[in-house]
Amino acid sequence: MTKPVWTRHAQSDVDAIFNYIANDSRIYALRIIESIESAASAAARMPESGGIVSEFDDSSIREVLTGRYRIIYRLRSSDILVLTVLHGARNLTTLPDQD
Repeated sequence: MTKPVWTRHAQSDVDAIFNYIANDSRIYALRIIESIESAASAAARMPESGGIVSEFDDSSIREVLTGRYRIIYRLRSSDILVLTVLHGARNLTTLPDQD
C-alpha cells in the first residue's frame, strides 16, 4: 500500500481547507495541504497505525491526525480510502458517501 485513494468528498474537504486558509496566506495553505497529503500517504504505507475512530464501532474506520486536522479513512484489502478530512474541533456524526 503506497498511495491513498481519495473520495470526492475528501478531495472537496481538502480544497475547502486550502481555500479557507489561502484567504489569509497561500503559503501557509500549501503547507497545511502538504501535511495532510503526507499524513495520508504515511497511513497508506502503515494503514493499521491509525487510531480507531471513537465515534464509530468499526475497526476498519481509522484516523490519523496532522496539525488540527483529522484524516478519516477506511481500511480496504489493498489500500486505504480517505473518507473525509475535518478540523479536529468538528464533530463527526456520519460518514460521507464513499465514492
